[in-house]
Amino acid sequence: MLASLKDLFSKGNNNGEVYSMIPSIKDVICVLDKVRTPKRAYYKSEKAMESAIAKQLIEIYGKQNVQRQCPVGGFLSLKCDIDLFDSKCCGIELKLAKSLNATTMQRVIGQVMYYSRRRYKDNGLILLVIGTSSELDPALNELKSLIEEFPNVYFVYKQAS
Repeated sequence: MLASLKDLFSKGNNNGEVYSMIPSIKDVICVLDKVRTPKRAYYKSEKAMESAIAKQLIEIYGKQNVQRQCPVGGFLSLKCDIDLFDSKCCGIELKLAKSLNATTMQRVIGQVMYYSRRRYKDNGLILLVIGTSSELDPALNELKSLIEEFPNVYFVYKQAS
């Protein structure tokens, strides 16, 4: 499947080639729609899922253009899960649906607000939520509507496969 994803782009791989253009956030959302989200990683941890997705993004965009645990700046020392093109493209904050409850959803809203203002206000931030059901439950629908009120912030839900 990754070979077909690479065909979407003119350049970018692990061989040290420099990706010739910075993709739009809409392009990244299309890529995220096609990457594999293994169920075993879902049941293991958020870190395992982050690693699985980052490896696929590195195959597409090149190692130099994908950074994990990227500092967003400021006094809070927070880090975005995945940064693309040194923040010239977007950041991706990953959450597992199984771990989202009222308290963690409040934290997510705070993270999104902070990240989008500190580092990703010009280019965008994607909140990628991985779950096991094919549809959003009411709590995730509410989170989606709140998140999408922030400028340049996108909510993407993907079912673990």
